[in-house]
Order: sequence, then structure tokens, then C-alpha cells
Amino acid sequence: MHKYYLLSLVITLYFIKPAQGQNNIGIGTITPHSSAVLDLTSTTKGLLVPRMNSEQRNDIIAPSTGLLVYDLTAKAFFSYNGSGWVNISGNGNLTLPYTATAANINPLLNLTNSSSGITIKATAAGNHAIIGSTNAPGFAGIRGEGNATTSAGVRGSSNNALGVGVEAINSQGGLALAVNGDLRISGGSTAPGLGKILTSDAAGNAAWKENEIGFEVNGLAGNGLNVLALGESNKLHFNTEVFDAKGNYNLYNQTPSSSFIVPVNGFYHFDASFLFTGGPDYEIMSLILKKKSGGTTTVIESMGDVRAVVDNDYVTLNINTTTRLLAGDQVWVEAYYYLENSGNVEFETQAGSAHFSGFLVFAR
Repeated sequence: MHKYYLLSLVITLYFIKPAQGQNNIGIGTITPHSSAVLDLTSTTKGLLVPRMNSEQRNDIIAPSTGLLVYDLTAKAFFSYNGSGWVNISGNGNLTLPYTATAANINPLLNLTNSSSGITIKATAAGNHAIIGSTNAPGFAGIRGEGNATTSAGVRGSSNNALGVGVEAINSQGGLALAVNGDLRISGGSTAPGLGKILTSDAAGNAAWKENEIGFEVNGLAGNGLNVLALGESNKLHFNTEVFDAKGNYNLYNQTPSSSFIVPVNGFYHFDASFLFTGGPDYEIMSLILKKKSGGTTTVIESMGDVRAVVDNDYVTLNINTTTRLLAGDQVWVEAYYYLENSGNVEFETQAGSAHFSGFLVFAR
């Protein structure tokens, strides 16, 4: 029996002896690498480190920095870093929660997807999916770069009617959003358009509103449209459109005739005038600005019951007023005529005889 022990010792010393001269040991090789204290070489076997469950690993008393074990519960290698156990397995998966700290001028996490898939996706059931923060002045907690023609540096979206795609908050009174470059606001109910201005409701919801809204018409139309019936309020039909910025005024041959159709809620200013001739015993005239809103017709402003002082006297009636209107309202001018000694009366059609104009002061 002792012979067998002696033979084993001689064989072991034979293989170890060359390595001892280099202050390192090789198993499976007689030329261990000079940087290794222990060099294990095999093509059929591996190194089996101590195996234990998580509870046993955590029960190790005063583990030394660099201590290595295999955790059977986590199915992963763990190393003690001097303050705690760290999962060092290279399975392609992280054991969560995962926390790491390092100092490097290069990115600590650098991922590239050379295909068309998403590189990073995070989903949270009850909190923020991703939070970025920085303490460096002039830098961003999260920065995105879009390098393709139609790509976006940062894009947010919401699939909920009450959700917010991108939200910016500054609780200290500073800027919540700073834009250096062109800005586009479109989609949803914002209704962008050429010449519109950006307005908001009481809750701060922004939308584009028409700004270039205005018209001017003059001269009464002929063909009997300039004949006013006795004792009635008659709509004045204008003949010539001087300008109509957005096509909101209908002439006498359109429906509704001789009316301004309000395109957006807001305050509007109107100016109307009407010239007539008469005498103290003849024409009595009133000029009236009316609107139709929701099926109800009301008077906005009027200048009434004006009589010429002498025969063939020229009298001009004027209305100049500002009023609040709703989109879809109709606005027009009427003249109320009373003639003591005759029936209907016909008025001149020249451009200077009458005019009607209006424009948007501001949307509201």
C-alpha cells in the first residue's frame, strides 16, 4: 500500500517540479503561462468552483475581495467586490435589479443594432420607463440625435386621449422648453394653415387660428336690388368686392347673400356707411348692422331715424363698432326706410354711395 502512495508522490513531483522553478503551477501543462499562478489546461474538463445556494453564499463569514462561487439559486457566478456580491455571469442576461458604477470618458453602455429593429425598449407598469439626469451644466439628461432626412432626435407619443406625448416641466420657475431652430406645431385639432396665429384656450391648449380675415365691399348692386321697400328693413346688396382675404364674404349672387360668414371665434370690427338724398318732408332712414347666430337674428348696432334737413340734401349714415362673434355667425347690413309721400325708393349704385368692411381684431 505504501508503495502505491510513494509512486503517486513521485509522479506528482515530476510534473510539478518544472513549474516550481517559475513560481507558478501548471496542471495539464508543463509550461504554465508566466502571468498565471495556476494554469489549468484541458480540452475535455473544466474548473469546478465551490457551488452553493444564495442563502449559503450570503452566510459566508468575512468573504475576501475577489472570492468566487457559483450560486445554484441564481444559476450564475458571483464575485465579492469588497462590499457586496456581484453577478459576473456572461449568459447574455442581466440579473435584476442590476446596478453598476464606473468612471470612463467613453460610454459605459454602447449598443448598436445594425438591423431595422429597436435598440432599447423599456416598459413600466406604474412609473417612468426611463429617467435620465445629469449634473453637468449645458448637458441633457436624455439626448436624441436624428441623422436621417425625416428622422427625429426625440419623439414621444401617447395612445391615450388624456395622455401627453412629450411633457416638459420646470418646477423652479425656469424654462420648461427651449427651442433653437425652426418649430412646427401640427396634427390633432391644431388646424395649421398659411397666415394663421397660434392661440390657446383657458386650459392652455394651443391651436392655429385665422389671422388674415377681412373684407371690403362697396356700391349697391343694380337690377332692382337697390330698390328699398317702404316701411321695411331691407338688406343692402353690395356690387363690388374690393378685397376678401379668406373668401368669407358672399356677394349678392351667393348664398347666404351679401353676408360675412364668421370663420373663427373672436372680436371683429365693422364699418358701414350709406348715402342718400332727401328733404325734411320725405325720406327717413336708419342703418342697421345685424347678425344671425344659432338661428337667431339680432341687431349688433344701428344708426336710426335720420331725415334730410332740406330738399335734395345729402345725408350719410355710419356704423363703426366692434363685437364678439362665433364661428358660423352671419353678419350683414340693412337699411330701414320710411317715405311720407310715396312708395318704394331707388338708390344710386355708384361705389361711393355705400360701403361695408370688417376684419378680425383677435381670435378668442
